[in-house]
Amino acid sequence: MSPTDAERRRILRADGQVKQRGGVAVTQDDLLYRFRLRTVAMAAELGNVRAACRAMGIHPSTYYRWKHQLDRYGPEILRPREQRVVAFALGHSGFGPARIAAELARPKWGGIRLSTDGVWRVLRRHGS
Repeated sequence: MSPTDAERRRILRADGQVKQRGGVAVTQDDLLYRFRLRTVAMAAELGNVRAACRAMGIHPSTYYRWKHQLDRYGPEILRPREQRVVAFALGHSGFGPARIAAELARPKWGGIRLSTDGVWRVLRRHGS
């Protein structure tokens, strides 16, 4: 069963959270994270992965990759990679780029594979 146009619009809108005044700004990373969570929730709601992927405009293999990561590591793994690097660096302030890259590559932290220079660039962009 394929979702109707009205259901697609309901799914794809920003849930009214974008128009908050005086609150925290919603970033592109936040919107991407919500999109990924909404896709997984829609597939569960419909009971049909292909229909959900078609409605959200992604390939089913992308959905299954996200679902596997979600089941294994929890919902935070669906956040964009750069956001996870910054969060890890803030939680481990004594680590340099080489140590951060090595730790993030471990399965315990989601197996994020980044070079030392890549970590350094992310930290520099975010002022860490």
